[in-house]
Amino acid sequence: MNRGGVSQKQKVQFSFRGQLLVLCAFFSAGILLGWRFYGTIAQQSSQQLQEYLTGYSELMAHTQAAPASLVSALVLYFRYPLLIFIFGFSALGVVLIPLLCATEGFFLSFAVTSFAVSMGRDGVLLALAALGVRCLFTLPCVLFLAMEAMEAARQVGKRGSFGYRKNRSIYEPVYFLRFGACVLFLLLGVVLEVTLVPKLFQMALTAIS
Repeated sequence: MNRGGVSQKQKVQFSFRGQLLVLCAFFSAGILLGWRFYGTIAQQSSQQLQEYLTGYSELMAHTQAAPASLVSALVLYFRYPLLIFIFGFSALGVVLIPLLCATEGFFLSFAVTSFAVSMGRDGVLLALAALGVRCLFTLPCVLFLAMEAMEAARQVGKRGSFGYRKNRSIYEPVYFLRFGACVLFLLLGVVLEVTLVPKLFQMALTAIS
C-alpha cells in the first residue's frame, strides 16, 4: 500500500540531492575558473591589478554610507537572487541557473584571488573584510532560491507549456513567500554592507598598516 509513497519520496530526495550536487559542482567550477583566469591575467598586467586594488582599498577606507553606495549594495546583493527567481519561470532555467551559480563562483574567486596574490596575507584579510558579510547573506539565498527555481523550471519543461498562467499550479504561495523571506534577509545584509563593511575594511587596513 505504501510502496508508491515510499518510491515517490525517494525520487524527491534523489532530485533534491541531484540538484544540490549540480549547483555545487557549477559553483565550484566557477571558483576554479576564476582562480585560473586570474593567473592568466596576472602574468600580463599584475602591476595594473595591484594599483587598482590599492586604489580600491583607499576608496573603501574613506567610503561612508552614502546613497550611491546603497544603490551599489542593492545591485550586488540582489542581482543573482533576482535573476534566479526570474529563471524559475522558464524551462531554460534548468540550464541558466547552474550557469549563474558558476558565474557567481567565478567572480567571487577572482576577487579573493586578486586580493590574496596582489597583497599577500594582508590581501586575505582585506578580502574577508570586503566580501565576507556579502557572502554570508548572498550565498545561502542563492543556493536556496536556486534549488526552488530549478525544480520549478524542471516542472515547466516537463509540461512543455509557456507562460505563468498555464503553469500557475507549479508556483504555490510558499514559493513566493520563500522569495520574500530571502528579500528581507538580503535587505538586512544591504544595511550591514553600507554601515558595517566600511568600518571593517578600515579596521583591516589599520591592522595591516
